Amino acid sequence: MKILIVNLLRLGDVIALAPAVKAIRSRYPDAEIHMLVNSNFTSAAAQIHGVDRVLVFERDRLQSSCVEADRPMFEAYDWMQAFVDEVSAEGYELLYNFTHNRLSGWLCGLIDSKEKIGLVLDGSGAVSYGSSWIRHLNQQVDFEDRESFNHTDIFLGACGGTEIAQSPTFFDSLLRESKKGREEASSLMGPEPRRFVLLQISTSDEKKDWGDERFLELARQILESNLDISILVLGAPAERARVEVFCESLPAYKHRLKPAIASLSGVVSLLESAEVLVTGDTSIKHFGSASPARVVEVVAGSADAYRTGSWKAGDFIISSQEPCAPCGHSEICHRSSHACAIAVKPSAVAAVVNSLLNNDQELSTLKTSLAVCRELFKNTNLFLVDRSEGPASLVPILSGDLSDTALALCIERSARRLTLELRDGRLDKNYFGSEILKAHQSLRNRFPTVGSLELRHALNDGERRLRHAEGILNSLHLQLNRLQESIQDAHRMREMVTSIAVLRSRLQLHPWTRFIAEPLVQIIEDDRSAPFAKFRKMSDAVKDLEVRLKTGLKLVRGLEIHVENEIEKLENVTGEIR
Repeated sequence: MKILIVNLLRLGDVIALAPAVKAIRSRYPDAEIHMLVNSNFTSAAAQIHGVDRVLVFERDRLQSSCVEADRPMFEAYDWMQAFVDEVSAEGYELLYNFTHNRLSGWLCGLIDSKEKIGLVLDGSGAVSYGSSWIRHLNQQVDFEDRESFNHTDIFLGACGGTEIAQSPTFFDSLLRESKKGREEASSLMGPEPRRFVLLQISTSDEKKDWGDERFLELARQILESNLDISILVLGAPAERARVEVFCESLPAYKHRLKPAIASLSGVVSLLESAEVLVTGDTSIKHFGSASPARVVEVVAGSADAYRTGSWKAGDFIISSQEPCAPCGHSEICHRSSHACAIAVKPSAVAAVVNSLLNNDQELSTLKTSLAVCRELFKNTNLFLVDRSEGPASLVPILSGDLSDTALALCIERSARRLTLELRDGRLDKNYFGSEILKAHQSLRNRFPTVGSLELRHALNDGERRLRHAEGILNSLHLQLNRLQESIQDAHRMREMVTSIAVLRSRLQLHPWTRFIAEPLVQIIEDDRSAPFAKFRKMSDAVKDLEVRLKTGLKLVRGLEIHVENEIEKLENVTGEIR
């Protein structure tokens, strides 16, 4: 069996596929797995465990053939035809497209394969996704923010790896080390290796940079607080001058603060031995998430902590609370200063790194030590990447208080994940028992100081609000059934949109029902679709929300039973003491 994985994006996106590749390898252990990437990322793709062969897509050649005036008119067509024929001749039985742009969609539509999962466009432009997870990716780009799943987890779900990824050892050994990489790392660490931290001070976009002066202050604080630690500052050959100037700026620590100008294979081997990697949103962040090193990511500019942030359990993400963040990739910062970077203080990042270095990575101790540092994190968010609920979620580590928003989001994420898995036929109804147990344990981990009575009250209130939302959706369903008989009636259609807008405004008022309100925005703002297409969007949205709502209600009711058992046990113990 041959499987083709397509990713025609940037370096970080290729490395972020490492968990999905491992999941595919777990499901098809005897398959021959090929990966198709842009020509400048072939060496990186070859470092992913499970990839047997890397195919090259010459995107630059295609683009230049299309736009340069002195090239033959049909050069791009002829080259693409020959490329598609060559790839199709491999005889793939399964194709995964993890790119999600139009170029990859058309290309995957042309390549022969018995089964295709991911965005595929056929000759008429019709779209297919092959998985509920990929369809959800297409939707969440438009309306979800903090509620979004990380793209790495969406790709895991699309290839059937959500449950496989629950194993505590799943994220081990995602990348291959090479002999050359080990030798390079050994020379950079020196003849007497010691514990070390890696700093990645640059990103591909100046807006996402935290700033050399803040990294420099961070380095000073780490070295001052940890006498047995050295710091290696990562850089590509083109960044050598910047990295060397950075290291020379702290002459008092010249023997413990050193440049590490490394190839990608050298970076992989360095990460195998590093204690911590501190980085911005760049490809090295994804290499770190695929390694044993703990990642501390500083989010700034257009970096999106929720969709493309660090994805390994136990990694930390620190972001500011600036209302304009994250900005668009192509937007110029409109602020007079780089506010989102300035808000993240070096002392706050140092507190996280020092805790990781000195508390033996014990999470409970880490939370305790940081709880006394709340002032350091003023105007910033500190998140821990958590996988106890399935797809990675960001848990605010300094907030253990129960709130409607935190509880509702916890339930909704689980319900959404279950709904997608059920649609792809990977779960049956009997699975809810173990899922409720998992959700209960997750709530207890997240809110350890919350009493059973308080949690029962919050769950009861949530169930009441979800039942109210269920009534609203039933009302919309009935209205749609009546509208079906007169879709072309513009007046009736306007009335339906107005009704949806009114109900959406009511649902948006509370965290428990906000997830229902957001997808309805697309319907309200759609003034271009033909009446039939608009009606179909309405019907699909309501059906989707009904399933998610029913799943959420099942989870809440199951959790209420567990909490009632907690209360009963507590009352029995109290009675025995009396």
